[in-house]
Amino acid sequence: MATVSKINGIDVASIANIDGIALANISKYVGETIETGLADIDNVYSMEFDGSDDYIKASLDGTATGGILAASDSDVELTISFWFYMDGSQSLKGIFQWANEIIDLTPMILVNTAGASIKTWVNGGYQHTSGITMSAWHHYAVTRTASTNIWEGYIDGVSVFTTDDTGTITDRASAIDLYFGAGYNGYLDGNIDEAAIWNSALSALEINEIYNATSTGKTADLSTMSTPPVTWYRMGD
Repeated sequence: MATVSKINGIDVASIANIDGIALANISKYVGETIETGLADIDNVYSMEFDGSDDYIKASLDGTATGGILAASDSDVELTISFWFYMDGSQSLKGIFQWANEIIDLTPMILVNTAGASIKTWVNGGYQHTSGITMSAWHHYAVTRTASTNIWEGYIDGVSVFTTDDTGTITDRASAIDLYFGAGYNGYLDGNIDEAAIWNSALSALEINEIYNATSTGKTADLSTMSTPPVTWYRMGD
């Protein structure tokens, strides 16, 4: 780990590409701690969901009363990361939600399908609709940063939305359990793999390291990160 302002004698602010990641405004990473790359780990299996009634429920309290996150909304830092695969276009089927029941109408966060796209419900509304390639693996991540009250979502390492909750997390009281493969409107026809939750906000570079460390039969070893996840569901591996 090192804090860098120059790479091979070149000022960071003048670089447009690091490790294959195009950065429109590299200057915001000046002075940031940058990891040199994540180790990978064998990844042979994933969890398959049939689109009918398959889902996984995992207890993880994200509420303000005794959960894994800071008690005060304005102090909450978090990251959610997972890989997903959609078996074709499907309308409003749940991929992931942090909620108090499978048909919760007010989840703290919900990621669901939208035809050949996905969208994220957080901060009291849908924040984006992003088209993706069907029958292919994609990486999803969302973070919340306490110092700015900003949620930011990523697909395949690229930022797709930001939203400011102004210090109040809408429907946080619903964040009782994690649901994979289901939301209030239906069940995912596809797969999910390598799901993890942090009580810290990963940087854009760290999100890209997770995305870029993955290759055929391998995925990022999240335990080697400077801040490992609070919980990591390997989904079969």
